[in-house]
Amino acid sequence: MLFHACNIARAKRPYAAGPVSSRPIPSTKLHACKRPQPTTVETARVSLPPPLRDRLRLPVIGAPMFIVSGPELVLAQCMAGIVGSFPALNARPYEMLDIWLTRISKELSEIKARHPDARPAPFAVKQIGHSSNQRLQQDLDICVKHEVPIMITSLRAPDAVVEAAHGYGGLGLDRRPPGRGRPACPGKACGRQRGRARQHPELS
Repeated sequence: MLFHACNIARAKRPYAAGPVSSRPIPSTKLHACKRPQPTTVETARVSLPPPLRDRLRLPVIGAPMFIVSGPELVLAQCMAGIVGSFPALNARPYEMLDIWLTRISKELSEIKARHPDARPAPFAVKQIGHSSNQRLQQDLDICVKHEVPIMITSLRAPDAVVEAAHGYGGLGLDRRPPGRGRPACPGKACGRQRGRARQHPELS
């Protein structure tokens, strides 16, 4: 599209009749087409919600992969300095989610107790908001019980999940793509912590 736009601009120039050797040579400068500046790590870090800026070695959230992501991968990601995450539906049956969150929170606390200077990144749980997910409310209640630092939502307006996270000072992120008549960050999602009761300790 970059070169295409320039070619259109050139095509609008008046055509000069006469021998080929006497025709003006079109300019090859791309002065009207500005290349987008690459996003740097520092630029991405500045765009993060304030509580995360100093907690991450890289501004990255590990993908909450279906089946693959679990406590071991989440802990490794947090210790590497990125947000570790997993889908709530990976914990089966749903009672296993309570066990997973207990283990993740306990091991991160033990690491910080043994190494006071260590600042592992916070972790996240992805909630599938589709109407076919009959576990959503149960999973949400368990995450609120454990005060999960970050909750990621998809496939539905995130208001309920984000409000629950904000109730204990957590972050709510919406990963739905923009378009189809809805904004990329509706309501209070995407880290907008309006009306938080307090600051989550994992995000301080």
